[in-house]
Amino acid sequence: MAESPYQYRLVGLDVLERLAQRAPDVFDTEMRGFFSWATKLLEGEVVNRTPTAAGALRRSILGRVEVSESGMLGIISTSLDYAPAIEFGTKPHPVSEEGILAIAEWARRQLPLGQETGKRMARSALDAEALRVAHAIAWKIRAKGSQGAFMFRDAFAANRVRVLERWNMIVLRATRLLES
Repeated sequence: MAESPYQYRLVGLDVLERLAQRAPDVFDTEMRGFFSWATKLLEGEVVNRTPTAAGALRRSILGRVEVSESGMLGIISTSLDYAPAIEFGTKPHPVSEEGILAIAEWARRQLPLGQETGKRMARSALDAEALRVAHAIAWKIRAKGSQGAFMFRDAFAANRVRVLERWNMIVLRATRLLES
């Protein structure tokens, strides 16, 4: 089974299980420290890679550590329903009028509309230009879909070595402690 680019497979759990039995306080401190560090690191990386217009998606990305009887889990997620479309992209699909207006608002904020003339555009002309651009983008989405930003995948991939090195240091410390 191939490893998911959105999670890490950690080795050395048998060593840490022995540490948990022998020195539960040390185990708890090590695990909480690791998961807190890794979650904050990955949350920041995902946020930095997330495309933004108004910033709602970036602000919605949060990391948390869940502790239960069965283990610890670091989670970086968002509750916004459009996040998967941004992460993975979309297949061709219709764009609603509401969607076109949202794209026009994005275009007003993000694109250099009307700057080619060197003159400041009237608000009505700027609105018309934003709407023209939004319809063009909506046409492309209807015809070709949209590309994914892969901010979660790429943040995890870019930090894989760093996270696994930190994990391996913990396993090594646990091994030394158990041998003493």
